[in-house]
Amino acid sequence: MIVIPDFDDAYLYRGMFIDNGTDTMGVSIIDLDLRRKRLQVKFSETCTASKSLGRYEGAADVHGARFGRFQVLRGFIIQVVDIWEPSMVGIESPFSHLHAESFATLRESLHVVRETCWEISPHLEIDLVPPTSAKKAVNAKSYVGKNPMRDAVLALTDVDYDEGIDPEKLDEHCIDTIGVAKFLANRIFEQYSPF
Repeated sequence: MIVIPDFDDAYLYRGMFIDNGTDTMGVSIIDLDLRRKRLQVKFSETCTASKSLGRYEGAADVHGARFGRFQVLRGFIIQVVDIWEPSMVGIESPFSHLHAESFATLRESLHVVRETCWEISPHLEIDLVPPTSAKKAVNAKSYVGKNPMRDAVLALTDVDYDEGIDPEKLDEHCIDTIGVAKFLANRIFEQYSPF
């Protein structure tokens, strides 16, 4: 009997998508289905570093709270990459119109993410996505109300969620990661034609 292999995996491109932060960082692992032009959310979680200092409390006492939080976030990223093995990373870039101090600390956090990814794999592609581009990718401006980004993401018809992930329960940071993924997915889908 001849067995025809299933090549579905050949059309999946796995990304890690990050809502950058200095304390709360949303991270999602999303498979981009290049053939069907769909997104499959495999994992989505927000790490709140200040609640997880644990073994870094001593370092935070010596080097400052931000240093301790960054160590927690670094460990979280390493764990996610080790488990899910993404081929690329998409990160929401800091708002340039933020107060100078806020912008500077978000740039520091971005550097921590970049450096951590480099240590894991120097060939891991990293793309920055401006927040306005992520919002535009999910058509958030069409929604009015308390949270247009959440409403827009939940209305997407080309995003599927693995069992155990309830999109209604995702926090704002995880929602933002899906916007980042959608922006990069749109760009990748335009460039790729499997046939």
